[in-house]
Amino acid sequence: PAYGTLSDYQFMRRHTNSAVRKEKAITAWGASLSSVDDIKKVFEKYCKGEIEMFPWAEVTNVHRETKGILTQILAAISKGYLTINSQPQVNGKPSSDSEVGWGGSGGYVYQKAYIEFFVAPDKLQSLTDEFASNPTITYMAVNSKGDIKSNQEFTQVNAVTWGAFPGKEIV
Repeated sequence: PAYGTLSDYQFMRRHTNSAVRKEKAITAWGASLSSVDDIKKVFEKYCKGEIEMFPWAEVTNVHRETKGILTQILAAISKGYLTINSQPQVNGKPSSDSEVGWGGSGGYVYQKAYIEFFVAPDKLQSLTDEFASNPTITYMAVNSKGDIKSNQEFTQVNAVTWGAFPGKEIV
């Protein structure tokens, strides 16, 4: 497969539940996360680079491109939107750019800004109410039961990253 197998991801590896990993997690996050504020602090510390271990991250620090939107991400976390993935808007930066570049040489990259997060159901409802007046925002939400809420058809594609490279189709 293009992205490897499930065992290539840290949360699918056998050692994920090892005593060593649990001890590292306790050191990074604390022995007990008993409130939403405790959990928010873990998210904030990871985004600020104060801890390196985070359940939803494959890297020990946030990506360089995140630094440009870090203030907004920290503000979202403080309001209870616990971010696990995001990217800034990019409009035609060279593929060689040190923060957002990718792909072959001589290309240009584009990104829609997006944010992926955990949120309480009541906060989700207030967001979707706001989104109703802004048709340029696309959202998809799923709860632990698998119930999906979205403002786009499930068969629609929502590209968030693409690039134009010499002699190639848009990828």
